[in-house]
Amino acid sequence: MSSTAVILLILAVGANIYHILAAFCGILFRLRQKSDLTGNNWPKAACLKPLCGNDFEAFLNLKSFLNRDYPDYEVIFGTANKEDAAYQIACAVCNGNYTGHAKAVSGEIGKGANRKVRNLRNIYANLSPAVEIIVLSDSDTRVTKSYLKNIIAPIQNDPTVGAATSIYKIEGVSSLGGLLEALAVEATFVPGVLVVATFSDLKYAFGASIAVKHSDFLRAGGFATIEDYLADDYQIGNIIYNGGKRVALSSYVVSIVVPKQSLKNTFAHLTRWNRTIRICEPTGYLFSIICYCTFWAVAAFAAIGANQIGWTVLGGSCIIRSLTAAVIAASIGSEKGIMRAILAPAWDLLSALIWLAGLFGNEVTWRGVKYTLFSDGRMSEIE
Repeated sequence: MSSTAVILLILAVGANIYHILAAFCGILFRLRQKSDLTGNNWPKAACLKPLCGNDFEAFLNLKSFLNRDYPDYEVIFGTANKEDAAYQIACAVCNGNYTGHAKAVSGEIGKGANRKVRNLRNIYANLSPAVEIIVLSDSDTRVTKSYLKNIIAPIQNDPTVGAATSIYKIEGVSSLGGLLEALAVEATFVPGVLVVATFSDLKYAFGASIAVKHSDFLRAGGFATIEDYLADDYQIGNIIYNGGKRVALSSYVVSIVVPKQSLKNTFAHLTRWNRTIRICEPTGYLFSIICYCTFWAVAAFAAIGANQIGWTVLGGSCIIRSLTAAVIAASIGSEKGIMRAILAPAWDLLSALIWLAGLFGNEVTWRGVKYTLFSDGRMSEIE
């Protein structure tokens, strides 16, 4: 066996070990991460929902944040202007007799490159001064009645925690583009988060769901500190961590319902996602290619040849990749994800190509606007 074949074989085996470890972390996540939801002394909370455009099933997504099992909270929906279709949807939700503590606002504050943060700063200006916990979530997320207690519990139960964040699962897949989004999340993103959260400290948060202690967030600089960054969710967790508080992974898994979308839009989104990760964590992104076990198994097979060892490596890697992806999906409660897991080996090969696209280039498109990315994570809108 050549030295090249040996190296590729080692990489393939190492990648398989990583996914077995990730599956183990998924089982631990399912078994041990239980929030204490007892007690009556819950702090006043506010859900800040920045919106833009008529997202798929937007009304149901926004409605899911109302009438939650939480004693004292408010929900503030915000758009850049009242002409935005999302503003009318938010008003319909607020006026639909679902709650008495939700309102829709419009406007922007600041001149930062991140339009979402400008929106958030205006939403924040309408916040009640008594709010102790700020809860942030993307417009395409959907939650259940226990969401607020679950996402706030880590902060409530541990004074060393300044923020909590959630992983997420994909629902409503009805197109090939949506299928690729689901695989990107459940077969690549979630395993990585579970491994990091199990063996080290989280230094960042995820936009699908973030709860942050208001006082800690103000002490860290607030929204004005992150207004020029693309990955505002990453930065929120990062400034809390750098301020001396922990970022906890909540046991709650939020849902994202994906629309039918073209492959072009899907690849554009996944490329933006990869370039964002590369800018935020350049070293981690560079070494993440090691985790694509099917990619290395195919390379090892090509180097070893169609013999017993080659077929064992290739076949064994595909089986391990599918089984571990199914375990991960089960650990986050994604029933459809368990069935999608059989596609994880094929996704590895495609994902490696998207990784390569993310490795180069410094331009992304977000909500129809093009931006240039800089090495420190900041961005500038392209006229």
